[in-house]
Amino acid sequence: GETAKKVFESVGIDFISENRAMGNYRSAPEIALCMDAIFGYDVDILLWDFALTDGRNVEYFNLWSNRAGLIPTMPTLFVYGGRDERKAISEELQQRGMSSVYVPDLNELRKFLPDSSSSSSSGEFNNITVDDLPRGVKWYMCDGHVERSGRCDEFKWATNPPCTGEVRSQKNYHNGWYAMTIYLLFLLLCHAPFVLIWE
Repeated sequence: GETAKKVFESVGIDFISENRAMGNYRSAPEIALCMDAIFGYDVDILLWDFALTDGRNVEYFNLWSNRAGLIPTMPTLFVYGGRDERKAISEELQQRGMSSVYVPDLNELRKFLPDSSSSSSSGEFNNITVDDLPRGVKWYMCDGHVERSGRCDEFKWATNPPCTGEVRSQKNYHNGWYAMTIYLLFLLLCHAPFVLIWE
């Protein structure tokens, strides 16, 4: 959110980004039916990123998106990846007057990321060493696998030591993928061919 904040400040917009993620929750029924308590009423953009937990249950997204349409500020929905049925629901929302942006599966981008096992400090890969890679992609791909091979597994983010004591139901993911996803959505927001009205 900090990068986006600086860009929007340059044109006089106060950009506020808040993470309201709750680990391992589906988009419905709990979150969909409690949107006012979770997100409030002053929302301009909502990101749906529940593909992992919703799975094939497209009806969860249907409920979540229709409930989002009841928020008085009429937020723009960003729907990240998922099934073709979600794309169809997103298009139906647009026909009903809601602002809904369907973002295709970003997993295709992985094939363009450098393999850290091929770019170590001892050897070079396309004249780039692993130390030259940005934090978001360093130790993300190893031996053609994501987050789970060789040294990549050693560098995955974990709740310990940042959090003391036992933190249950947490998965040690590589935070670079989520950072990249947010950056891409931010770029889309800055260059999208639609007008957002800010008060």
